[in-house]
Amino acid sequence: MKRMTILLGGLMTGALFAFPAAAEMIHLMARKGDVEKVLAEIEKGVPVDLPSTLHTTVPGVSPLSVAAQFGRTDVVIALLEKGADPDFNRPAEVMEGDNDVLGAPIHEAARNGHAEIVQLLIDAGANPTLEDPGLGTPLHQARRWDHAEAAGILLANGAEETVQAPSIEPLLALADTANGQKLANGCGLCHSLETGSTDIITGPSLWGIVGRKIGEVDAFEYSDVMASRGGTWDYDALNSLLASPTAYMPGTKMEISGVSTPEARADLIAYLRTLQ
Repeated sequence: MKRMTILLGGLMTGALFAFPAAAEMIHLMARKGDVEKVLAEIEKGVPVDLPSTLHTTVPGVSPLSVAAQFGRTDVVIALLEKGADPDFNRPAEVMEGDNDVLGAPIHEAARNGHAEIVQLLIDAGANPTLEDPGLGTPLHQARRWDHAEAAGILLANGAEETVQAPSIEPLLALADTANGQKLANGCGLCHSLETGSTDIITGPSLWGIVGRKIGEVDAFEYSDVMASRGGTWDYDALNSLLASPTAYMPGTKMEISGVSTPEARADLIAYLRTLQ
């Protein structure tokens, strides 16, 4: 009886660890570009979109993301032919709090400048506007890392040059500047809010931001997309930037998730308006 219990316990342990081990193997082979071994793992019954484990790189991504990251075109083709989801991404609970991590396959191909793979993924149905909470859009990743060919493919296939948020001007008359000041404390991590300040922390001072020309602070090195934007920081521009910096200006250095509600953005902008 004791021997049988030990045997059953060993079998259960093996079953528990079978998929983590398989996750490590198929991801390792995808990273190395070994098509035959990737296909061999799938033939064994390993799911084509099996998420990675804590023992690989970033938990929760698919073999296709890994192949896209490392430019393994043959593996990408093989995985897609086996039914890999071109938009597979980490579950929301894994993404939470992440920054600058592996994303969906198209984000990885765009970020690393693998233009051919970007096109393959789009041809397989990948969404060129797919938003990732830590990485933004694929276009943002392509531009952030100066991959013009990948950016061009994304734009030619429906990626948006800029996303304008609906106007919040009607909300400004009812805005709560006290709440806006509280929200601005988060901005203070990267921007000075001090009276008359021209100090640069991570970004330029927000003193006098409302109505200021975009990209105007000479001492700050702006991203190309912001330096060439033109126009002024009026209510609409600030609202769109605060809603999603990477969607409004793909390629910006301001890589934050944004202020989600129009009311909160109106409160924040109303407070920024007082910094004059």
